[in-house]
Amino acid sequence: LSLSLSFQVVETFSLCVVYNPEAVLREAFRVLKPGGQLLILENSRSTNPILGLYQDVTADILARYGGKACIWNQDVIELTKNVGFKLDYVEDYGTGLLRAVKATKQV
Repeated sequence: LSLSLSFQVVETFSLCVVYNPEAVLREAFRVLKPGGQLLILENSRSTNPILGLYQDVTADILARYGGKACIWNQDVIELTKNVGFKLDYVEDYGTGLLRAVKATKQV
């Protein structure tokens, strides 16, 4: 059986709880065929400066004492670009607290 499909990797609300989210994205990049897509729905640092500062101040405390280890102030867009994905679509929800990202492994 021969498959010529490009595949997708879907990631939802897990990058914030892993020790090295960039390593997770590098692995997604590695396993995707050229043209394959990465779809992310994830916590992210807010685009609102005051809310972003609040996230920065509270991220470690909340992760340790009640946030299920979620580091909620990561820059999901930069993490995705840093491993080589091309961003196709980004949509912010709640001033960027949640981000939907569609990215492609370049051919």
